[in-house]
Order: sequence, then C-alpha cells, then structure tokens
Amino acid sequence: MYGRQAGADVVRHPAIRAVGFTGSLQGGRTLHDLAAARPDPIPFYGELGSINPVVVTPAALYADGPVGLERDGGHDGSRAHQSRRGAHLFGS
Repeated sequence: MYGRQAGADVVRHPAIRAVGFTGSLQGGRTLHDLAAARPDPIPFYGELGSINPVVVTPAALYADGPVGLERDGGHDGSRAHQSRRGAHLFGS
C-alpha cells in the first residue's frame, strides 16, 4: 500500500487489530497516534527512519541454510535472527 490516506484508512478500519509500519518518523508518528486514538486502541509496531528495510519470509530464511542463523526464544522455535544479512524474522 502506498500513501498517507491509504495508511490512515487502514489504521482506522475496525477490522484491523494491529499495525506494522516501516518508514519515516513523521509517517510512523501519525499512524501511531491514529492507532492510539481509536475507541479501542490497537498495537503499533514501527521501524522508523530506516533507509533499507529487509523482509525475509520463513521459507526463504530456512532455505538459505544455517549460515549465520541464530535461533532464540519461542517454545515453537519461531523467533530467528539472521545476523549476517541484518534480516529479522519474528513469527512462525
């Protein structure tokens, strides 16, 4: 999705239960404030000020093999950190 209005519309939509955003401090602050201002506030997860965000799917991370892979956390093994590339994966 792209654009301020599109982001604001999504954050305000009653079916949305949490918001994640990677981008500018100004855009993130706006979305955070909208999430907090809802009648039932929702969590906001932001990576703000990044110039080169990386998203890695679980399949891609594990297909690449164990080089540089450090596992931590979850009882289901779902949290991982790929330090060599700076990529992070949190989820199953």
